[in-house]
Amino acid sequence: MTPVAGDVSAVRETSQAASVDFCDCDTVQTDKATAFGRWAKEVLRWPPAGRLHEFLTIKITDSLGVHALSSTAFKPGDLIISEAAILRVPPLSPQVEHQLERRFGGTSAFLQPALAVDWPSVTAEQQVATMTLFYAHQLIVTGQSSLIQATCRACAELIETQENLRDRWTVPDLVRFLHVVDLNIHRDGEVEDNSGFAGLFVFGSKFSNSCAPNCRWSFGTEGHLEYHAIRDISPGEALTFSYIGNGLSLVEGTVARQRRLGALWFVCRCSRCTGPETTRQMRCPLCSAPHCAPDAEEDSVSKFIDWTGAGPLQDVIPEPKTWRCSSCEGTTPASRMPLDVEQELSQLVPEVLGNTPETAANDRRRAWQLSQRASRELGPLHWTWVLAAFAWLQKSLMLLHHSSTIDFSESELQEVSSKVSNWFSTYVPGNVEQRLQALHLSLKLAKNFDDDFGVWGYPANDPMGDGSGRLAEVVSTVLARGGGVVKSGALGRHTPASQKPFSGVWQ
Repeated sequence: MTPVAGDVSAVRETSQAASVDFCDCDTVQTDKATAFGRWAKEVLRWPPAGRLHEFLTIKITDSLGVHALSSTAFKPGDLIISEAAILRVPPLSPQVEHQLERRFGGTSAFLQPALAVDWPSVTAEQQVATMTLFYAHQLIVTGQSSLIQATCRACAELIETQENLRDRWTVPDLVRFLHVVDLNIHRDGEVEDNSGFAGLFVFGSKFSNSCAPNCRWSFGTEGHLEYHAIRDISPGEALTFSYIGNGLSLVEGTVARQRRLGALWFVCRCSRCTGPETTRQMRCPLCSAPHCAPDAEEDSVSKFIDWTGAGPLQDVIPEPKTWRCSSCEGTTPASRMPLDVEQELSQLVPEVLGNTPETAANDRRRAWQLSQRASRELGPLHWTWVLAAFAWLQKSLMLLHHSSTIDFSESELQEVSSKVSNWFSTYVPGNVEQRLQALHLSLKLAKNFDDDFGVWGYPANDPMGDGSGRLAEVVSTVLARGGGVVKSGALGRHTPASQKPFSGVWQ
């Protein structure tokens, strides 16, 4: 293979030493720490590279791999980092994308970055960094995954026909590079003007996944990746965001979330995924109390699951076999739980959330029917109930703005809004962006009636119920930074919080 912009090994050996006081010396190897220090000087826009240790620490553990920990306390709205991409991965033109799809079918999306990168402008040092400073699953690193056989054939064909690729990639290395991009890219699927900002970011990629995250990201006007705190963060706490988006789908049950995250080659073990199942509570077949949830003591729920790609996700991440009621302490086999109803409602409720103002009247009636069915057949604590109730409020707001005939009362809206607020604060208190979606919807409804906001379930002096501030402060520090919704079906790691106001969408 022809050397690219100098010999790669020489690049490794002559890399300038840099300050690495932001790396944990006990877990991060010296050469990797040096590389992080070198790129900190190159890509960081905030904080300055010499002060990065004041903001975060890079550490390596078996459970999280290379990840970032907070070095200080952050408040909601604080900017944690801003950085330039080490490698841009812009979208392909529609024509090239179509040609690739015709040739490679379902593999084409995975292959796109190979053609999207402007390779003549990429240095050997950048190429080394993309291969060494970003997460890749061990099965890809060792080449032992049976899942990559078809991909290897496609990459071989692509290299054969693309001179830019022949000059710098072997088949195994190209497969690994594409895998790195697939798992680490930050891409804005919401704001079209930001499509050219997609790329790999050295430090932003070290923020871990959580189903109750403490950060959100977006692109600045110059295409820099910016991470902001969305709640109080303590020193030593992992810096996290949700890889599957910041929409309302995050209130789903644990199994559903873990299976969606399985597309990113890991099984989530965040605090929500390992803690009690709070959003999937159903009516107990024994005592009728709405507190029957998957048994947290069952092996399939509590044990560590290593993602191997050896079988379908429903086998790797199985449904729990036993459910336990926290009211009567009785256990019930899964065969006696209404899982078929849950599955049906899990499909119907997001459909109502996603419709337009033109269908608001019918959708509002449908949302009410779904909320009543969810409460009756699953229970009023199940996540499908709260999202159906949210959809009912959402469609009511649309009708207030677009319809001349209103057949519902202010008190009805206030009652449902208060119930939704109570559900979010009780069962997902750490899901700040989802709670803010509910708060913002109620705020927009309340503005139509000139009410004390407290009757909508949100005391003006502490709307989040956690001492984070008064209503005006919460709105200005977090809501003003953007909506925090994801409309596309793409995985959330690829999609930032929207710059639009909260509209309450599924993903």
